[in-house]
Amino acid sequence: MIEKNDKDLPQLYDHLIERAAKRLKDFGSGTTVTLQQVLEEVGTRAIELGELTREEMEQLLRSIHNDLHDAARYGLERERDFTDWLRLDALLIEKQLHQRTARLVDMARQEARHAGKEPRHPLDWHTGEVTGIGSLECRDCGQVIHFYQAATIPPCPKCHSSHFHRNWPQ
Repeated sequence: MIEKNDKDLPQLYDHLIERAAKRLKDFGSGTTVTLQQVLEEVGTRAIELGELTREEMEQLLRSIHNDLHDAARYGLERERDFTDWLRLDALLIEKQLHQRTARLVDMARQEARHAGKEPRHPLDWHTGEVTGIGSLECRDCGQVIHFYQAATIPPCPKCHSSHFHRNWPQ
């Protein structure tokens, strides 16, 4: 449990991902539960534990949902896996973090396939939002910011813009 006075949204982002992966594992492979249901369940539990407010939970779940679905879209469009999407050296990523997030990305990809959804335009990320590991590119100047753990997105270090998109490997 995260202590209220030690609240750190990027840390809570990681905890929610971890709890969602654990909860998904509890359901087993033949489950009909959706990613949204799992995320809402772990978010509600975090509120019950006093770790975050409803507004913070909604913000974090929106960020997690965006990151997972962006990775899933990338996989569907480019037929590549989660490691390619990260554009980071896999050795720098804790194996457990990679595995638990990859399982959630796979679930998001399966949901997108099942629903017959066409991949949408890339999502936008903004300064102040929380994002997981990976790279974001400034929409205004092209500066790339790498995230090696969940973090709050800062303004662009080059032009101070607050608008980013996921920097997908080509």
